[in-house]
Amino acid sequence: MFARLSNTSVRTVSRVLNEHPNVKESTRKRVKNIIEELDSKTNFLAKGLKERKTNQIVIFVDQRSGDYWGAYHNEVFHEIHRITKQSEYRLVLSPSSPDSFHSNENDGFHLVKA
Repeated sequence: MFARLSNTSVRTVSRVLNEHPNVKESTRKRVKNIIEELDSKTNFLAKGLKERKTNQIVIFVDQRSGDYWGAYHNEVFHEIHRITKQSEYRLVLSPSSPDSFHSNENDGFHLVKA
């Protein structure tokens, strides 16, 4: 879509998105303007498929007993969150239970199952 709207090739759009130096400045501006006009955001899932990595960390919290979160866990989570933000990773926090993840589509195990 960006290629068609900016009258360039898909490869040129890819180069612009990846900050490749071999793109004319006028072309780069045209492509970036189209992307900005459409308020486009990076699709992390698509990027992960292409690069064969997700840059995503999933934290599963066992919810079976009901007492699954305390002050210690909060501190650990905040530190992991701080580090992932600096590293441009995405962080997913998911309450989970091995007893019910099959029937609960909101369980984080659905993000990582094959």
